[in-house]
Amino acid sequence: MSTRLRRITTAAVAVTDDVSDVDLSTPSDVATDTAAELGDFAMHRVEGAVCVFRYDGSGRYPLTGAAYSELPDGGWVLEQRLGNGTVDRSGRLDLDGLESGDAAWRTCDDMLCSVDVLRDGTWEHFALWRAVAPDTTSAIVRWVEASLAA
Repeated sequence: MSTRLRRITTAAVAVTDDVSDVDLSTPSDVATDTAAELGDFAMHRVEGAVCVFRYDGSGRYPLTGAAYSELPDGGWVLEQRLGNGTVDRSGRLDLDGLESGDAAWRTCDDMLCSVDVLRDGTWEHFALWRAVAPDTTSAIVRWVEASLAA
């Protein structure tokens, strides 16, 4: 069994900075302190893309400030996340930039908010920690909508 390396997308730091209270930067490596999950597992095997943001100039920090990942043909990942309760079906969002047949869900807890987007069969995952955006619930929506428009 061969394992493919994931590729790094061009991270839109400016778009992410617009929704955070601190300056974020893309680290030179993909190391993150967040726990691995299904999306990370899948991206290693089917050439997904990931951007990890962290505090600018602070070195290793206990929490990553924000993370974005994309998985082509990753609709099955979102279905698994919905099925196992990782994504709350009641958190469905109507976002500017989504076409007919697209869908998005927001899930928040005490640490972070995440949005899962299914667009043309591609799964996109946005995660924003409360440490960098205290009004995380609305900030992540602004980030996703700005990214969809880009």
